[in-house]
Amino acid sequence: MAKTLAVPKQNPGEARGVTPADSRRSIGAVMRERVEDQGLMERIARADKAALEALFLRHQTQVFRFVRRIVRNEAAAEELTNEVFLDVWLHARSYEGRSSVTTWILTLAHNRAVSESRRAHVLRISTGKISGTSHQSSPPVKVFT
Repeated sequence: MAKTLAVPKQNPGEARGVTPADSRRSIGAVMRERVEDQGLMERIARADKAALEALFLRHQTQVFRFVRRIVRNEAAAEELTNEVFLDVWLHARSYEGRSSVTTWILTLAHNRAVSESRRAHVLRISTGKISGTSHQSSPPVKVFT
């Protein structure tokens, strides 16, 4: 006899393919937030500081946690989160709406975090502080004598 897998029943108003945080809210609430975010971006593009503050309050925790996972340093993640929102302020006019505001912000955050991780890695190499060991160049090994 063939086994069948039970597929959980989808509740009305619940969409598949949304983030875990979205799944706890109604689709209407998620869509409303996305529209509000786009409105905030339009206002930020017109230099509305209150709109930037509202967007920051809405997304700061998500951006911070996302960046912290990449850089693995809480202080660096806090600084990078602030830099991301400075980028939002400076580049709001370049937001074209081809993706959600959250996706756009997290892309900025990812780029900042990866750059910082690379910079920190190069710094550790140049100072010889990799994993608690000295990373000094050793003399070349002669294979053929």
